[in-house]
Amino acid sequence: MMLGNTGWDSYTLGESSQTAVLEALHFITTFVIMIHLLNMLIAIMGDTFARRSEVQNETSLKDHLSFVLDNWVIVRQMNRKSEKLRYIITAFNAS
Repeated sequence: MMLGNTGWDSYTLGESSQTAVLEALHFITTFVIMIHLLNMLIAIMGDTFARRSEVQNETSLKDHLSFVLDNWVIVRQMNRKSEKLRYIITAFNAS
């Protein structure tokens, strides 16, 4: 069974005595495949969340350090030209 552009023309070839059975089988298998794909998606997302949760503290520190290093130029400008600096935006840890 393939999902997508499925043709039902071949169900009516010949005597077409089993058209109803084939259509029912098509609907059942399509439903089962959809449920299976959704279960796979949930498993992948759960695994990603579990791996992310294990390194949550390290990732937070890495993001914070990255923010500091990206804005290090502002700190140097503030030390040199503090009279010209009007605003500085800082981030505080909310935890």
